[in-house]
Amino acid sequence: MKCKELRPKWAKAYYRKGAALMLLKDYGGAYDILSRGLELDPEGEEMEKLFWEAMELK
Repeated sequence: MKCKELRPKWAKAYYRKGAALMLLKDYGGAYDILSRGLELDPEGEEMEKLFWEAMELK
């Protein structure tokens, strides 16, 4: 993912990739990516919501 290469600490890139993986039903991959994103932005409500959804479906 190009944006992660350019700005590795940009949490929104992890959210977007996690959301894309959820649409592809790759729940384990989404869980991994979103957990990294939450390390960068622990206050991200949307990311946390998607993280818990991925964890349930994983």
